[in-house]
Amino acid sequence: MCNWLRVIGFEAVGENTGQSGLSHLALRERTTKPIDGILMNVNPGTYGTRELLRELQKTHPLLPVVVMGESRRSEAISEALELGASGYLLPPFDPDAFKSKCLVFFRNPN
Repeated sequence: MCNWLRVIGFEAVGENTGQSGLSHLALRERTTKPIDGILMNVNPGTYGTRELLRELQKTHPLLPVVVMGESRRSEAISEALELGASGYLLPPFDPDAFKSKCLVFFRNPN
């Protein structure tokens, strides 16, 4: 996903955990331009997804968060939207649809 975001024109950084993502977010706010949005994977039973979304709502309520999941009916997608996610993407990821959705939710990179 980072490569696709870079092709669109965004600077993209991948993180392996929610905690490392929060740390990176805090660091970027102090040292460089702010992050335009978060694209995160959610799956039922994924540890930390709820906590991460709650923390982002509390600390960065205006930051767009787009979640990716297995199915529109996924309880993880529904729960993420209830917890403040701005939108969602579903596989298979068509490059044009991916670009359109990211440009809607994240600031235009140009």
